[in-house]
Amino acid sequence: MKKVKLVLLVIVIVLFSGNCFAGGSVQFHMEVDRDPGNQKVFTLTVDHFSKWDYGKNYFFLDLAGKDEFKTEAESMYFEYHTYLSVGKIFGIHVPIGFIKESFIAGQYNDSDKDVFGRVFLWGLSADLDLWLDMLSFSAYLRDQIGQDDSYHFTLKWCENFEVYGLKFSQPGFADYWKSDSGSVFISEPQIRLKMSSFFPKGFLSQSAIGSEVEITHDFFGSRYGWEINPTVFWMFEF
Repeated sequence: MKKVKLVLLVIVIVLFSGNCFAGGSVQFHMEVDRDPGNQKVFTLTVDHFSKWDYGKNYFFLDLAGKDEFKTEAESMYFEYHTYLSVGKIFGIHVPIGFIKESFIAGQYNDSDKDVFGRVFLWGLSADLDLWLDMLSFSAYLRDQIGQDDSYHFTLKWCENFEVYGLKFSQPGFADYWKSDSGSVFISEPQIRLKMSSFFPKGFLSQSAIGSEVEITHDFFGSRYGWEINPTVFWMFEF
């Protein structure tokens, strides 16, 4: 199973890096109250975003360590997202002012421990011209192994701002879907302080420090309800 996932990851990198590469990051998180079980773990996150002539792609990979901050990997989880531009492929203009671009969207999720099993999502997505530097909304049909088909909504955002000359960004996402046991919600807003505020050139200028708060409802199972898991992290963008 692990070999299959690693092969898939390599294929994604090979197909969508190259000339269309736009950027990515490596994030090193320290989680001091990871639920369920109030675990203390390190999590390594690698993500990648790219554009091509007819759309865009995104994926991330999480490697979580064992409890008590052990560096040995305990679990792996990844998502792959692809977006095909309706306008660029079909020449269809969406006549709504606040929609910058619309997409046919698909997503594949998988986890090392099969927390949700394999999940396939397909539907529509739109980049919105409302308030923030980046805002997008996606509506999917959700096909999860072992569950009835259902719906899934995703909101993503990012805002860049400065405070007394310090450069910040505030990215995040929120997912909501229906499972057989109820409604599931997860959101992971971040706040990042860019080191370019202090180091305008060199290696450190591409890094940031920050905090993430994972807010969930029934994400770990219906008996857990609402959970809040804070992290602190260092990241390097490339």
